[in-house]
Parts: sequence; C-alpha cells; structure tokens
Amino acid sequence: MSFHGILNDVTLPEVLQVVSLVKRSGLLSLVCQEGTGEILLNSGRVVYCRSDCCQRLGSFLVRQRRITIRDLRDALREQKRLPERKPIGLVLLELGKIDRRELEDGIRAHMMSVLREILTWKSGFFQFFPDAGPDSAFLLSDGVQVEILLLENSRLDDECDRPILEEAVVA
Repeated sequence: MSFHGILNDVTLPEVLQVVSLVKRSGLLSLVCQEGTGEILLNSGRVVYCRSDCCQRLGSFLVRQRRITIRDLRDALREQKRLPERKPIGLVLLELGKIDRRELEDGIRAHMMSVLREILTWKSGFFQFFPDAGPDSAFLLSDGVQVEILLLENSRLDDECDRPILEEAVVA
C-alpha cells in the first residue's frame, strides 16, 4: 500500500504510528523546506533513517568517540576503493574499527538524533513506498519500535523544556 500526503494535514508521528500499527515494511520519504529525509521500516519497526540536515553516521560516531577520525578516514578510503558501495558502518565493522554491538548502539543513537530533527518538521510532503529502501544500508538487526522512539523524543523534549533549578545554598 503506497500512500502520500502533506505534513500540514497529518503529523509525522501519526504517519509513523499507522505504518507501525499495520506492521508495514517500506521507505517513508520526506521533503520539506528544511531538507529531505528517509525512514526505513521493517515490519513496522524503524531500521534506518537519514536526513540531509543531520550529521552523517561516520561523523556522528567520531563525535560520540566510538571511533577516531583516523578510523573514519581509513573506512572512507576503503569505501571508495570497493567496486560496490557499502555503507560506512559495514566498512568500519569489516575493518575491525568497531564491533557490532558498539556499531548498533551508535546507529540507534544516530537514528534518534536524525528522528529528533525530522520530527520538528511541521510542513512538507511525505510518501510511503512499500518494500523499498536503501539497497545496501547496514540495518539494525531488530529495529526499534516507533512507539519507543516517539516516547524517547517526548522525554527529551520535556527535559529541554524543564527549567534548570539551582540548589539553594544554606548559610
């Protein structure tokens, strides 16, 4: 079931919840003034996302100190050398620059960062392409439930909105 719409008429969380509820697999493509984004779902669970407004996975892993800048350079060099393009996470894994668990943890954190950005988009267009997605992207083995991602986003929003309380100093 392919469908499309306007983000002014329906919110992105609503779209994600519908796809999750019916356990669809496919690619949700987003276009808005802020940029473009993609969310890949497998049986209603998010397994991959990207946005041209957000830091790429390799740079994100460096910023999180999961890999070094040298590790990333080596992986990018190797990625260019390969006859068939492989995702940077898979190249890092194959080069032994990161282990599978650390990579999946990094991908989950990156995914949350990308989704936090995408969820701020209030206008634009979306289209869901069933059974479509990146050809060779390194996907999370089990994916993440949409509800968990939305709850985590709400929790982080609440933390950002909460005023910082200063401790009273007793003299």
